[in-house]
Parts: sequence; structure tokens; C-alpha cells
Amino acid sequence: MRRAVLPLVVALAFAVRLALGLLLPLDGDEAAGGIAAIDILHGQFPVVESGGHYLGAVESYVLAPFIALFGPTQFAIRFALAVVGAIYVLAMYALARRLFIRPPAALVMAVVAAVFPLFAVSYGVKARIYPLLLLFIALCFLLAIRLMFPSPARGGGQGGGSRRWYDWALFGLTAGVGMWNHSILLLTLLVCALMIGLHLAREGIRSADLRGAAIALGSAVVGFAPWIGYNVVTHLGSLSSLSHAAVHQGTRRAVTELFVLGIPVFLGAERLAGCGQGQVPWVLADAVMVAIVSTAIWLRRRSVLALLQLRWTRLAPVDFVLLLLPLTLLSVIVGPFNGAACEPRYLMPAAIPLVTIVALAIAVPT
Repeated sequence: MRRAVLPLVVALAFAVRLALGLLLPLDGDEAAGGIAAIDILHGQFPVVESGGHYLGAVESYVLAPFIALFGPTQFAIRFALAVVGAIYVLAMYALARRLFIRPPAALVMAVVAAVFPLFAVSYGVKARIYPLLLLFIALCFLLAIRLMFPSPARGGGQGGGSRRWYDWALFGLTAGVGMWNHSILLLTLLVCALMIGLHLAREGIRSADLRGAAIALGSAVVGFAPWIGYNVVTHLGSLSSLSHAAVHQGTRRAVTELFVLGIPVFLGAERLAGCGQGQVPWVLADAVMVAIVSTAIWLRRRSVLALLQLRWTRLAPVDFVLLLLPLTLLSVIVGPFNGAACEPRYLMPAAIPLVTIVALAIAVPT
């Protein structure tokens, strides 16, 4: 039964994103990404996006085959990103299979990821780097958990003997390419590194683990090499462009805008364009966020207690996924890009823990 339902969920994710995307006109940044994809088809290979020069051009390489197939059209771009969205939902399903004991919870997670949060769905059809960001976050969590908690079918156990060199390499390569795509993936990688480090410390670090970590690091450098090479040639041109693009406000104002504008827009309570008149009062949207966080604390109350007691080795994989939520909120408040509350794209990493919390509340018993 589950095997029959999953394709329907993936089809739903694809259809929702394609239909929504075709209703939205292309903006200048999306057109620039499409032009870069056309250049790729003509033998020119960009490394960074043509606007700010600090984000990677990975998305243009994804768009290129679809533009070759459908021509330089809005449909080609929207179709490509709808495919990315469908793959993201599949990745969330696979992640849930690792996080939850009960198999039906994985389907619930996939359904939630297909339609929630609303901003992640609506902005996830735009060629603005972020659709791929969601996919890379889900994949990094999935591969890191697969490394540390191998399934019984692979001979998993406390010994960790089933960690193969190519598992480390795949995790590292995904992390490197993801960082090339967008540096905000660093938040996820920090959480993954913490999870891996704590698990290895509990097991006892062996020489095979050190070799695996070296392989992962080397693979990450390979994946990140285009961005490194570009910045060697341009004398850290991306970092210079990044500093010019930063819009940093004071902490007090950033907190206010996060709760009055950012979170409501992210949950879909406000109109995206210009933060116009709200469809739902921002207070209600914040109340929903508080309810979601409170639900997570209650459902993972034993893990919260272990966290407060500094017994971090007792945390389960799902706890590390949920940890990305407070880290994302904190980064938006104190980070260099806290002036985009009307378009809270820097909250995008929070979509993964939010989807996980909703799936926990619906499908996992207390």
C-alpha cells in the first residue's frame, strides 16, 4: 500500500510546484540563471551566479538539460524546479525512514514536505538557488545519519563496521557541492558534524573512522573546488561581493521583523509581494510557530532533558534535525542577512525541522 501511495505524493509535490510556478512570472535573477544555463549549452561554464557572484551556479547546470529539451521558456525553468521539488520530497521520505521507527510516519513526512511550509513551496519554484538548498539539506542529513546509524541490512551496529569509504565520500561530495550552491548550508553541516562527532565519541574513535573523515573532507574539497578556484583567481571576489550584498540590522529590529514579518510570511500568513496587507494576523502566525515548537519540546522532552544535562551523546538523530530550527532563527537574527523579512529566504533551512515536527505530531505516538 505504501509503495502505491508514495508515487502519488511525489506526483502531488511536482504538480503543486509546477502549477504554482507557471502562475509566477520570471524575475530578473531567474532570467539571469536561465541565460547562464543557455551559456552552458553553448560550452561556457559559469562557476558563480551572474548577479552577486557569491552564490554558486549549480542551479544553472540543473536547468540546462531542461532548457535544451523545452527551449528557453518559463515552462522549462518551472518544470526543472518542480522536478527538484519532487526529488526533495523523496529525500524527505528517505530521511524519515531513518528518523522514525514506524514506516507510516515516512509517508506523512513526505506529504507534509509536499505542501509545507507555504513559503518553502512558493519560493521553491523560483530559480533563486533555494530549491536546491532544501534538497542539499535533506541529503546531508540523510547521508550523515546513514553513516552513523547504518541499517541492519547493511550490518549496522555499535561497531560501525559497515561504514564504507564511499559512504564517507558521498557525504563529503554532497556537502561540498551544496556549499558551492549556497554557503547557508554550513548550518546543516555544523549540526551533522556535531552528530557524527558525538556518535563516534560514544563508540570510540578508530583509525577507520579517521580515514573515513579524511575521505569525506577530501571529497568536500572536490565538490567545493569550483568556488575555491574562482576565489583564488578573483582574490576572494565572492567574499567581497558577499560583504557588499549584506543587509544587517540591529538585533532588536531583527527580532521584531522576524516575528512580525519573517515567520508569518514563511508560514504563508502574509502576501509575499511587498509584505502587503496580511491574510492572517501575524500574531496568529507566531502562535502557530509557538505551538509547533512547544509540540516538538513535548514530544522530545527526554532529549530536551538530556540536552540540558549536557548528556548530548543520548540524543537521537531526529534531535539533531530539530536543532537546525533554533540555529536558523538565531542566524537570521544575528547574521549579516537579517534585513529581508518580507522575503524570508534565509529561513529556508527551518523548513526541514518544521516538516519533521509536524510529521512527529501526526504520526509518532508520545
